[in-house]
Amino acid sequence: NNILSKLLSPKVNRWSVAFAQHNKFSKSLWRYNEIKNPRGRFLADPFVFENNQNNYIFVEDLFFKDNKGRISVIKINEKDYEFLGVVLEEDFHLSYPFVFKNENQIYMIPESSKKNDIRLYKCLKFPYKWELDQVLMSDVSATDTMIIKQDNTWYMLTNICSSTKGENSSELHIFYSNELKKNTWKPISLGNPVIFDSLEARNGGIFFNQNKVYRVSQSQGKGHYGKSFNVNEIIKISKNNYIEKKVSIINPLFKKGITSTHHFSANDKFAAVDFARPQRLRSALKN
Repeated sequence: NNILSKLLSPKVNRWSVAFAQHNKFSKSLWRYNEIKNPRGRFLADPFVFENNQNNYIFVEDLFFKDNKGRISVIKINEKDYEFLGVVLEEDFHLSYPFVFKNENQIYMIPESSKKNDIRLYKCLKFPYKWELDQVLMSDVSATDTMIIKQDNTWYMLTNICSSTKGENSSELHIFYSNELKKNTWKPISLGNPVIFDSLEARNGGIFFNQNKVYRVSQSQGKGHYGKSFNVNEIIKISKNNYIEKKVSIINPLFKKGITSTHHFSANDKFAAVDFARPQRLRSALKN
């Protein structure tokens, strides 16, 4: 196997993204339209966002040549899509582009664990121009951060490793703040981590449906990152407590040849999911 890998190039998990009008979440994932990966890159971590009656998907766009993620955006409609390209790049890896709106301003919190912080970017010209607005938390190796507002309080859901190993898939931490643009977020009194389980903890998206909030969580396998994902209804989130209930488990069975899936996002009209297929690196660089 080692000799073959050297001759043929190693295998990599090449992620892809697909989307569809979900029709009140009734459409099966196998019917979602797959977006073609750019040559030598893969797309993952899709977040669906509507602005001015148009729909977009923000994604991690990883370039194999330097193994660094950028944030790209795709404009979508009922039948087709337009890849608009990279809209945010730093000299370190970015992924998981959580995009949201507050008081008519659009923001993004991408995963920036290589910089050991949690960053809030403000959109200057949608969807192409962004600038760093506030560092929400410093000196922390956090991944896949999302925030929601409930009862005039902001809640941050993020994945932090309490040890020094940098393993960010096992712990869900929740903090709160009365203001969005603060770097003094406090842990809820339940105590962090609120979930300590590699099958449940790591964030994989969020969506709202019929006044309910659903957190998507990744489920890791033994030596298998992003094996599947769960959909969990958030029953209660407060300064004191956090309760969620698992309502669905999604396994990588909905597209030909896929072995992993770890992210789902939706708005009122469109939804997007990601998945991975094993592929020779040589082939991925050419196609």
